Amino acid sequence: MKRVTRKEILKAIGCPHLSLRKSTYPCRDARFVFTYERHSQTLGTYWIHVDQLNRGTLEEWVESGKTFVDEVEAET
Repeated sequence: MKRVTRKEILKAIGCPHLSLRKSTYPCRDARFVFTYERHSQTLGTYWIHVDQLNRGTLEEWVESGKTFVDEVEAET
């Protein structure tokens, strides 16, 4: 499987308000979180409970991210 990067995912989604980061807390499983921010205000977060980006394909990550963006933008 081809290595998937956050940069590739965000570029394919094409939303300037979206970020993707890995979040790790002691005694918890690693996970990734999409965050939608506009004017330094967080308007939404979407957690994906996987420890590595390669657990999904680029297409799966992009679909999840675009769906999240659509939901946040529909609410604002």
